[in-house]
Amino acid sequence: METYLRVPMDELKTFGINCLMRARVPADEAEIISDNLVMADARGVYSHGMMRLGIYIDRVRKGGTAAKTRIEVVRSDGGTALIDGGNGSGHVISVRAMEMAIDKAGLHGIGAVGVRGSNHNGAEAYFAMQALQHDMIGFCVTVGGVNIMAPWGGRSPLLGNNPFAIAIPAGEELPIVLDMACSVAARGWIVLARKNNESIPPGWALNKEGEPTTDPTEAYEGTVLPVGGYKGFGLALIGAVLGGVLTGAAVGSEVTDFYEDLVKEQNVGHFFAALKVEHFLPIDQFKANMDNLIRELKSVELAKGFDRIYMPGEREFLNLEESRTLGVKVSLGVARELAALGRELGVAPPAAIG
Repeated sequence: METYLRVPMDELKTFGINCLMRARVPADEAEIISDNLVMADARGVYSHGMMRLGIYIDRVRKGGTAAKTRIEVVRSDGGTALIDGGNGSGHVISVRAMEMAIDKAGLHGIGAVGVRGSNHNGAEAYFAMQALQHDMIGFCVTVGGVNIMAPWGGRSPLLGNNPFAIAIPAGEELPIVLDMACSVAARGWIVLARKNNESIPPGWALNKEGEPTTDPTEAYEGTVLPVGGYKGFGLALIGAVLGGVLTGAAVGSEVTDFYEDLVKEQNVGHFFAALKVEHFLPIDQFKANMDNLIRELKSVELAKGFDRIYMPGEREFLNLEESRTLGVKVSLGVARELAALGRELGVAPPAAIG
């Protein structure tokens, strides 16, 4: 039995825009937010897709996030800048920050922009990939909107899983796009499992007592496990430094809960960077070298149980192509929530959700 619906991308995006506008989010900002969510679902990153639309709207309606984003450039010097997002949408702030990093990289070869005063910004690949159309390498990292990871060896959550993304252009081959949390699984997958009344795999999380669990509610109330043990903790710590300490954003015990405290400003921090390839190699040569590397990696003899080697981001590109043709997969649990949200706001959902 199928556990999901197929919804046309444009219909899903329009629904998101209309819902956000009912919450007084300006149309241009609603377009960015909804596009980010729909693109996450279309690429198969359901943990950061339309299942989060309701919480973003709740935060705006209850004052935790400003309906209109007002960005202030705190300082800008050569290839670097620091901006304050004024407690606006993390998606909108992040798009603007990455645009600034790209502009600076165009002038200086590298551009780096730190952000404070922001909010949860969704899937990081969306922003790193902005650099690809400029023949640049894009990088971003965010401090999570809730502490869900303990320092390695501890039980108290004092870190987010602080996801990061790197997008690297190629020639005839697909770009390399690595987007990963520093935990075994993003907490969004645990939230999604709760919505769909499903268990989670062993090894994802611990309950409040520090014991392994496959119950998504226990996991939600406990901590997620870092990828690679102490190595994942180290990566999350670096993300906290770049996105939080360096920018003056909230870190450690200063971080509030994105889902539970809908009133208080979070002061989420991000860090964005763009690197102009041609400051190192002619772009055509770089892309040819990337193609050669990708093809060599994909040509090795396969290990038992595998039928193909995928590069980082390749599955997501294939999912996106399928979604554009067949529609975006929306789980039944999320579809029910979107339909209810639409009824509450007076916005008709896509016909497939009904």
